[in-house]
Amino acid sequence: MTFASAEIVTERAAPVGDVTEAVQVIVDHYETRGDWVVTLLGQEASNERIRGITVPGKQIHRTWVETVFGPQLFDRTETAGPAITDLLSVATDVYTWKLLRRDRGLSRDQTEQRMRQLVDAILASREKES
Repeated sequence: MTFASAEIVTERAAPVGDVTEAVQVIVDHYETRGDWVVTLLGQEASNERIRGITVPGKQIHRTWVETVFGPQLFDRTETAGPAITDLLSVATDVYTWKLLRRDRGLSRDQTEQRMRQLVDAILASREKES
């Protein structure tokens, strides 16, 4: 893991199983780095060097989701677990933050609330992966 990746992992550290704190931590991270990350993601298809940053970043995010929401994912079936992880990844993704915070112009608190609502709804769901 590079120094930059380690720094990102440290910034995103959140108590395992605490949805409210997890969303607050990820929004903190996006408030600091989100605009820069969105810019990089927009260039990754045409720039190999940028892809070298974004691809590991995506894996860091998925690992974060699996770790932070681990207790909630633990009792899921093997088929539902990956689907729930996918949905939680989307609910807490930088693009979700951008849509709410930048595109919709919501306050930080409103953004956190909506992201929490998404996470809560996903965790409450018992739907199986199709």
